Order: sequence, then structure tokens, then C-alpha cells
Amino acid sequence: MSRVVTAALLGLLVAAVTNAGAQRTPPPPADLRAGAGVSAAVPPSLRLAPGLPQGYRSRVDVLHGLALPRLDARRDVRVYLPPSYQTGDRRYPVLYLQDGQTLFGGWDVQALADSLARGGTELILVAVDHAGTARLDEYTVSPDREQRGGAGARYLDDLVRAVKPAIDARYRTLTSARHTGIAGTDLGGLISVEAGLRYPDVFGFVGALSPEVAWNDSSVVREVWTRPRAGQAYYLSVGTREGDGDPDRDLARLMDAGQLLWALGAQGARVGYFEVEGDGRVPTSLRSRLSGLLRGFHSYAMN
Repeated sequence: MSRVVTAALLGLLVAAVTNAGAQRTPPPPADLRAGAGVSAAVPPSLRLAPGLPQGYRSRVDVLHGLALPRLDARRDVRVYLPPSYQTGDRRYPVLYLQDGQTLFGGWDVQALADSLARGGTELILVAVDHAGTARLDEYTVSPDREQRGGAGARYLDDLVRAVKPAIDARYRTLTSARHTGIAGTDLGGLISVEAGLRYPDVFGFVGALSPEVAWNDSSVVREVWTRPRAGQAYYLSVGTREGDGDPDRDLARLMDAGQLLWALGAQGARVGYFEVEGDGRVPTSLRSRLSGLLRGFHSYAMN
């Protein structure tokens, strides 16, 4: 049975948060502003959301081979548009997610988001595909003792300077930090926290499910102490048994998450923490907690 360890998540995240200020993301390159260089499948997937009026459908576009200049790579980007997107001209908060092919493949995040839409939680979701065997490299900003990883800073730079401008140019987004979040799982959760630390004027909300806080001797915790975090909200969720059968490692992962939360709170961020029994890294646990994360971001963005 899951339990709330600190104050209730939604109560923390819907509290008034200082506006992070005007968005300072650089404008998109001319070719993206003109709509060239990005091919979108419009739509590769249409689904009637149960309980919504006939014709009230969500959509998932795929931006094929979007250029990531700093990584010298191209990556597919999947964009979920909520059912009401087709019916008006309103703008929506945007949550950026890691591991796009996993989320819109086996996890079927479109169905999850559709179920939330029935209750009025409508978001644009932007999921960047991971790099396969280079996933670890792109989701860590510094190498570990074995010199693995370390390309994460370039990945984040591409996310902010290439992906986000392309999304804002093509879709009806709310562009401020208050309306922009980022989230991921395990290493994807770690790089999402790094994104919030390095680009607080871009990402007001950060969600991390079972993040790998201990990477490189918990360097992410040390980074938190480098500057104030007022105006941001961070949500972390971990399981009680994520130590691969070793009780000491179970405890270590919980303590790692606690140290990160303590540092964030001490630096002025609003924090929420949700703990689940068992191994929170298994797909069924991660997917089940994702709906709460989406609700938390929507409440943060719209209140």
C-alpha cells in the first residue's frame, strides 16, 4: 500500500508559486519558424476518449528526425495533443518527457492522458525518444568513476534551444516556466532534475519517478546548493525496495531521495514526495504513478 511521507503532493504543488518570469528560451531557427525540416505524422494515432463527446479526440503527432545540433543527432519527438485541442484556440501547459518510444509504446501514455482529460486535466505532452545504447550517456551530465556518461548537458541544451522552440512554433503552448514542466523515470528522472537546476527560467515544474540520485556520488545534490530554487516545484517518488534485494541499498536509495528533497526545500523550492511499497522501478509502478505526476503538474500550472 502506498503512503504519503511528507505533506500531500497536490496540496504542495497547487500552492501559489512565484512566477519564474518571462521565458528566455532563444527563438527557433528560421527553418523551424517556417515549418521546414520537421515532418509530422498528422495524425498517426486518433483515439476517441471514452466518456467524451463523439468527435472529441486526442492526437499524437510524431516529429520525425528533429535535429539536435549539440549532440549532432536526430531524434523522433512524439507530441500528445489533448481532445479539446481540435475544437478551439486555447493554449495549453506543456510537460516534456524522456523515453518517448517507451511511453507511447508499451506504456500507452495516450490512453493514460485521455483518461485524465475526462476529468478536465488536459496537457500537451512532448516525449523525446531516447538514444538506445547511448541513453545513459545522454541522461547524465557528468561521468561516473568508470568514465561512463556525461553528454547530458548537451542533450539539455538541445532540448531547450531546439526542441522547445520547435514545439512552441508549431503548437498552441503556454510558454512560460510556470506552464512548462519536465519529467522522467530512473536516469530520465535524474536528467529531468538536472534540467530544472540548469534551466529554472524554462522549467517551473520537475517530476522524477525513482530517479538515480546516487549517480556520480550524488553530484546532483551538490548542484542544488549552488543557487536558490524559489519559484520551482519538484515532485519525487520512490519505492521502498529499489536496492535489488539488498536492504542496505533499499535504505540508501531512500536516503538519497531524502537528501535531494532536503536540499531543494532548503533552497526555496516547493517539494512533494510520494513513497510506494516495493520496487518503484518496475514499469507497472512507474506508469501507475505517472497519472499523479501529470495531475500535479496541471495543478501547478493552472492555479
